[in-house]
Amino acid sequence: MDGNSVAAQFVARGEAEVGLTDSDDIAAVNRERGNLRALPLTADMLLIPNTVAVIRNCPHPDSAQQLFAYLQRRAVAEKLVAAGAIEGVSPAEITTPTLQPDWSALLRDLDAATEEMKQIFRR
Repeated sequence: MDGNSVAAQFVARGEAEVGLTDSDDIAAVNRERGNLRALPLTADMLLIPNTVAVIRNCPHPDSAQQLFAYLQRRAVAEKLVAAGAIEGVSPAEITTPTLQPDWSALLRDLDAATEEMKQIFRR
């Protein structure tokens, strides 16, 4: 697939039975056509928190810093939770144990794993 949102759309249209996607993509599809369900979090799932960064020497550092500060506000996190885009306002709210990957090994094996996923899921 070209991305997580495309996978969610394929499942919503009935062109796939399952898709690897994010909670925000499920919420977006459900706002439009409606009936995707996410599997509940388990110890076998990877929970990736939303992130934001300001790039050093960016062309508009003051605007970037303002956006960064805005996105850090609790009210923004609460809106993201309400929209189904994140699982909780803070990591402490998520009590289900999830995978704790070895990021060094993951990066080392990324290309081979990507090719294997393509062989499994791409038609």
